[in-house]
Amino acid sequence: MRSLVSMAVVATLLVLAGAPEADAGSRRKQAAARPATTTALQALGDRQLCEGGVLIPAPDQARGCTRLITGRTARNLKAIAHYNRANARMRMAELAGAIEDYTTATRLDPVMRDALFNRAIAHQAIGNMAAARADLDATLRLAPSDGDALIARGRMGLQRGELDQAAADFARALAVSPASIPARLGRAHLRARQHDWAGARTDYDAALEANPRSGEALYGRGLVASWSGNARAGADDMSLALVLDPAAAEKLAAIGLLMPQRQATAMAAQD
Repeated sequence: MRSLVSMAVVATLLVLAGAPEADAGSRRKQAAARPATTTALQALGDRQLCEGGVLIPAPDQARGCTRLITGRTARNLKAIAHYNRANARMRMAELAGAIEDYTTATRLDPVMRDALFNRAIAHQAIGNMAAARADLDATLRLAPSDGDALIARGRMGLQRGELDQAAADFARALAVSPASIPARLGRAHLRARQHDWAGARTDYDAALEANPRSGEALYGRGLVASWSGNARAGADDMSLALVLDPAAAEKLAAIGLLMPQRQATAMAAQD
């Protein structure tokens, strides 16, 4: 999920956490002048909290954004605050609230395509595929070369059986970024759906070269091996895939790639 993250927040926390101590007399004076319970997070302003970052817990980010939203804030900054609060809510799995904030952000700033893209992910997470597709289409109208949106829409095309649309989206994503592993993995799934075993195997191998622990790529390659006559190699790949990612079979089944029943029975017997 894409977000606006400021490295200034990280730098501020490091400075606050790592500041050298003064002598004992100075410490006593400081203790009298300020509460000893002041933390690095408390020392940050709402703007910095709302920007978020790896060191800012999601609830603190959301609270900082809320104070900006309810205060006297310029329209463009309020749009960013809603967007950042939505991202915090996504991290907390508060999907309905996140969708509401993304919607407000896009109303305040109609060209904020990251809000559209992230709202598509949220809609997809709750099963509203029509709304997710509409948001991806809107994202790509604003930025036709947005690789993340192309890959997401391509995978959605696989789910819906719209293979021509998926093929076009993965091709465009790879034209934008030829080294994109997510695009290669998406195309591997597409080629497997099209029974292009050699092409699928090439793309799965490329994905596994980049990430040998990708359960999704291993399971896909195992399916292709089984379908193309190498049941033993297929079973080995699929078994390892399920160790690395127990949900690998479900992920591929959702895009129309199912293990043959005979193979499933044999693997179950091995377990």
